[in-house]
Amino acid sequence: MKLPLSYPKASALLLEWYAACGRTLPWRSSRDPYHIWISEIMLQQTQVKTVIPYFDRFLLRFPTIASLAQASLVDVYQVWEGLGYYRRASQLHKAAQTLCQDHDGVMPADPELIRQLPGIGDYTAGAIASIAFGLPCAAVDGNVLRVISRFGGFSGNIAGAGSRREITIEVEALLRSQITAAGDLTQALMDLGAMVCTPQNPRCTQCPWISACSAFELGCPEAFPVKPPKKEKSSSIVACGLLIRNDRILICRRPAQGIWANLWTLPMSGEFSDAAAAYNDLVHLLAPLQARPAIMPVEQVRHTFTHKIWDIGVYSCETLSGPMVQAAAVSEDSEIPGILSDSLWVPLQRLPRYPMPVPMRKLAILKSWR
Repeated sequence: MKLPLSYPKASALLLEWYAACGRTLPWRSSRDPYHIWISEIMLQQTQVKTVIPYFDRFLLRFPTIASLAQASLVDVYQVWEGLGYYRRASQLHKAAQTLCQDHDGVMPADPELIRQLPGIGDYTAGAIASIAFGLPCAAVDGNVLRVISRFGGFSGNIAGAGSRREITIEVEALLRSQITAAGDLTQALMDLGAMVCTPQNPRCTQCPWISACSAFELGCPEAFPVKPPKKEKSSSIVACGLLIRNDRILICRRPAQGIWANLWTLPMSGEFSDAAAAYNDLVHLLAPLQARPAIMPVEQVRHTFTHKIWDIGVYSCETLSGPMVQAAAVSEDSEIPGILSDSLWVPLQRLPRYPMPVPMRKLAILKSWR
């Protein structure tokens, strides 16, 4: 693959467009690698307009790498809550600790060292290296793959590793052609893909590369990039138990690995293909408490992940005579350990203090106690 314009000409046109039309974003107010790193992690699978308030709030709470490293994971989750994909937050926390232990709390300028940090792959390492340090390192995400494949008329399957390598080579050649503006070129490519060269209905007449764009010349920009067929998402049913006693609610912490790692939820069954199996699994889970779920759920919510869908049913649970909450000699606003693994009886008014996944916060029955 070869771009249809010389690299200096293509980069000059792109920089001219970026100077006039590029987005004004809070993380672009400086070249601080910490700010760029946080923004790039937050922007993974998340829209810019959603990220902006979280970015501002995160830096207010954790203004430096050291402050992030010294915080508890619970504190990080609380600031992150609602942004989703919580593994990103835990990896940020781990990487900050690694930076303090191995790099004196400073992001290294070497892209290979950046890539070794938890939660950082080729794209994020390239973005930090180019934007913060001005290095000609490509940050190739979906936007850049789309822009370059259309511009160059690349007909290969974009999901293949070979295709990504070819496009990475072209992007790095583009960055080297304006070496003092590598960071601006990286951000210009991001903006061009987000604002003009969009997946559907691209605004080709606004593109600085329209005169040489291969896809535009062919009259079919939306035919690029070539992608493999989408896989259908699997669906599962999950049952949750709602247990309240003495103005306390039982919540459980999820395992350290997997979906919603380390977050707090209502007691949950496993994933099943039918509601009866999920219900029976919840009954088995709650057996040590001698609490039985009602037959019908009091609330249902559907949550879509990147690769699957959960239909979550919430069942109010009848308390029998088992070992529930021993409230005697315990202050009203204190938490009490439960007998299930990693569980707590939490006063209703303190429930918002516990980091929870968005679907749990969306439950009307839990929202009423905020």
